[in-house]
Amino acid sequence: MNPQTPASPCSTGAKFVAGHPVDYRVRLADKHDPRGPDGKGWNRLAIIVLGPTDRCIRMPKTRQAALDTLRGMARHGSITSYDVCTNGQMPCQSCPVATKERDPWNDGWHIREDARGIVWLLGNVDKAFSGRGYYFKGWTALMAAVEVPMLQRMQDDTGFYWISA
Repeated sequence: MNPQTPASPCSTGAKFVAGHPVDYRVRLADKHDPRGPDGKGWNRLAIIVLGPTDRCIRMPKTRQAALDTLRGMARHGSITSYDVCTNGQMPCQSCPVATKERDPWNDGWHIREDARGIVWLLGNVDKAFSGRGYYFKGWTALMAAVEVPMLQRMQDDTGFYWISA
């Protein structure tokens, strides 16, 4: 979660740890303010079939959902962009998804996504995809393996990439 953004209380009444909520679930029952964050209202329509299943913001399915999670904005995005919570009855602070040890972020790393949706964690920005690195099947796998910080988007000749903000 972004430490610069003040966290709002969760709908489940979860306690805060170091200023961050420990509840990673997004529920259909979460309170929604139709006026939006700026007070002027939302201007969009979405018809989405959803079951009453909780979703986990620690398991984003898309790039935008991963970036929203890292910025602390996951609760304002699309609930369908996150995988289903695997431990619905278990408290989030004891869930294996939240407690799994992740590799620390190295300041020299950057992230690129290829046309097939493979997410690459690479070392040298100048070498782009020809440099050494690791690949992940998607953003969920990357965020499960590495403690990813808040990211900043950059661009070069080969396309967009993300570095630590």
